[in-house]
Amino acid sequence: MSEAAFQGEEKKTEDVITEASDDTMNDFRASVGSVEAGKAHRCSRKCLVATSITQLLLILGLVAALMCLLFIPTSDGEQVVQQLRYSTRPHHIGGSIRKFVDREWRHHGSILGEGPQWSVVSSSASKALEQTKNYGGTLKSMNMALTAYVLWYLHYDLNGSTGVWSNADADTCLWDGVRCDLEGKVAELDLEGRGFSGELPSTLWLLAGSLRKINVKDNKDLGRPSLPAFLTQMPHLNHINVCGTEYGILESDAICAKEIAGSAQAMVIYSDFDCDCCVSCGVSVGSNGVATESGYDGDEDGRM
Repeated sequence: MSEAAFQGEEKKTEDVITEASDDTMNDFRASVGSVEAGKAHRCSRKCLVATSITQLLLILGLVAALMCLLFIPTSDGEQVVQQLRYSTRPHHIGGSIRKFVDREWRHHGSILGEGPQWSVVSSSASKALEQTKNYGGTLKSMNMALTAYVLWYLHYDLNGSTGVWSNADADTCLWDGVRCDLEGKVAELDLEGRGFSGELPSTLWLLAGSLRKINVKDNKDLGRPSLPAFLTQMPHLNHINVCGTEYGILESDAICAKEIAGSAQAMVIYSDFDCDCCVSCGVSVGSNGVATESGYDGDEDGRM
């Protein structure tokens, strides 16, 4: 073979090797690219999974916090849930009160009896609702709105005198005869001599979460023969004064036997009738449980 021919063959061989090397290199680069793309894909999937898990944990944390507010019986939790559920904006007050009251009647109808007559303009429910709505933006919480509604309901349902609530402030804790606890909830109602007539309405039960004492002494036209049964279902109530009213008996001594929530005190009913926990109207029971004489017409010891 001539030298020229040999060089030609050598050149062809080099070209083939070079072409093969280029192809191999391209394949290698493609392979590396595929590996890198695979790694990037796996990374993006991991990042996506991590993000999803983080979001899920956040959602579960929020749900757990809300469940605590709903089911752990703390006043702060109750207030937060009420504020979330019921708006106290001036144009929402009426709807929020109706929503709350209707909900309580659905859940506790056996205690509360017949529901409020919202559609009847002359009903106690409608008139109390209108009075409460008049406070507008000064009602800072659902508790304030509900308390105002209940107290105005008492006024209209018991035919109270015009000045039964002489303080027009939206803060019911400042009203005459209303005493609140440290959480701003009604703990005592002193309604002595207000000219009430009729029967204590079951709407009063809406204050069951805080009301401890109620005094309706010397409302001579107030009451039926027996104290209303819903009072037995008020867990904190431990003091009732019905002296000088029409209340004359207890249908059941269950109210005397009930345990008082959060208190070691026993139930006391000041009355003109006898029962297991009744105290005569001329007698006062001190904090030590000892009965002493007290003026019926009300020296300071004979009242709440």
